[in-house]
Amino acid sequence: MEQYSIEQRAQIVEFYFSNQRSIVLTQRAYRRFFNVRVGPSESTINHLVANFRQQGAVRNLPGAGRRRTVHTDDNIELVQRSIREYGETSTRRRSTQLGLSRASLQRTLHTLGMFPYKIQLVQELKPTEYQQRLDYAVMENVLERARICEAENGHHLRDIIFHN
Repeated sequence: MEQYSIEQRAQIVEFYFSNQRSIVLTQRAYRRFFNVRVGPSESTINHLVANFRQQGAVRNLPGAGRRRTVHTDDNIELVQRSIREYGETSTRRRSTQLGLSRASLQRTLHTLGMFPYKIQLVQELKPTEYQQRLDYAVMENVLERARICEAENGHHLRDIIFHN
């Protein structure tokens, strides 16, 4: 069902009862009143009228919709506790330990603002290697960069190198 505003829903129900409970006349009145090409469908009108008869209002019932079965507050707390206790466990193993599917666990991790990655240790740089890395990065493509610079700026590079 397309989401209609409360005013539009009330108007649909009003049109329905003022037009001898006719779906077609209700659709025509709605199209004329709101100046639109397409009016509400038959099922929408029937649904709104049924809601109006049951609850005396055209609003959706609070809490209407599908209930959460896995992504509950209890499971979110369970995942948080598991992460605090066993921080380096993979999501695959954690999902089997907690009895949740991987997708549900990933959804919960996303809700908590966490990312499913493992921290990996890499080779540590020694203080003497920082300068070597910098020199390598600077000199790695110096000839290629010089050719590009000369092609773009003409003889500018030659003037910088030899007339400095």
